[in-house]
Amino acid sequence: MLASDENPQVRDGRTALALAQRAIAHSDGVQPAFLDVLSMAYAETGDFEDAQRTAQDALALVESRHLTNYISIIREQLQLYRNRQPFRSSLNNKPG
Repeated sequence: MLASDENPQVRDGRTALALAQRAIAHSDGVQPAFLDVLSMAYAETGDFEDAQRTAQDALALVESRHLTNYISIIREQLQLYRNRQPFRSSLNNKPG
């Protein structure tokens, strides 16, 4: 939510980035969902190069684990980052 909520009053890119980095550190970087959130946080703070790199890492993990529900989602987000746009979604629009 802090990285991508449609409501700008909810978003806090710096906090999202710090929390995502902590989650990655505690998971050895092998959780695609954590990498996905980190890429969103990078994009929210305007760091689209790191957002792209991190989204590519997340994509590689979901592809290697055959997590087909997330492949297209991360690809769409990656395209946004290439276009220097952050990802926006409300919690109600997330796949479940």
